[in-house]
Amino acid sequence: MWLMMKKSKIFLTLAIATSLSVIVGYLAADRGPLKKVDVVIPESISDYRLSKSRRSQWALPKVLREVSGIAVVDNEKLFIHHDEAAVVFEFNVDTQVVMQRFQLADPVLKIDLEGIALLDNDVYLTTSTGEIYKVTDGLNRTGVIDDYEIFDTGLSGVCEIEGLDEDYTVGSLVLVCKQMLDQEAEYISVYRYSPDTHETTRLFDIPFAAFGKRLHATAIARQFDSYIVLFGKEKLLGQLSREGLVLGVKELKKNHHAQSEGLGFLEDGRLVLADEGKKTSGRITIYSL
Repeated sequence: MWLMMKKSKIFLTLAIATSLSVIVGYLAADRGPLKKVDVVIPESISDYRLSKSRRSQWALPKVLREVSGIAVVDNEKLFIHHDEAAVVFEFNVDTQVVMQRFQLADPVLKIDLEGIALLDNDVYLTTSTGEIYKVTDGLNRTGVIDDYEIFDTGLSGVCEIEGLDEDYTVGSLVLVCKQMLDQEAEYISVYRYSPDTHETTRLFDIPFAAFGKRLHATAIARQFDSYIVLFGKEKLLGQLSREGLVLGVKELKKNHHAQSEGLGFLEDGRLVLADEGKKTSGRITIYSL
């Protein structure tokens, strides 16, 4: 009898331990793996480790299947948009909650948006033809925006634009061409635009020969006192000096970045990428340091 009771106790203890391990396992799965990694502060794009241990990736709602541009607000928030209508969403980095912030006009403008940037509290959006839409104090506004302004960069006859960010020159924006309209061009160009003076200036060209292949830029961002350009089709991140010299190159893994369209860096240096979903959901990926 005593032996049977002892065996029952052992069995019950094992059963409870097994149940707890299953519950803890599910909780860990929900939270994601807790991995200890060495923190290395990058000094160039080449220093980023785009490995599984540093990658966090989330599917976006169906409305953002064709997610395109990213503008970093701070370490907690991103502004994002898709490329079919002038609607700006907020993505919370900590909770991964997505909410609509504002839209241009009602009904919403159906335009081909390819980039978003912040200058102080103002939000700027660019189309593929280089038209820039300004929302004054857009960082703090919600709902329908009717008092937006439209600027023409004059680039519609030069190239197809697909990237926008704040430039190093105060009060200016930097734009990158996805491809030149001149089919024989062996480069793509980077431009500066001033919303105050309405001047467009070519900063430099990115020659295909420097990368050994034709390039199709999809985003641009400032980092490391240089420009980081995302080449989505080629699965590359290129770092270029302010004068256009190639300083570094990083390859993206195809199975995690099928069609990268958006690029940004959080205040602490973490790398953010937005991938358009072809047959699946759009995704946001953040690489920790």
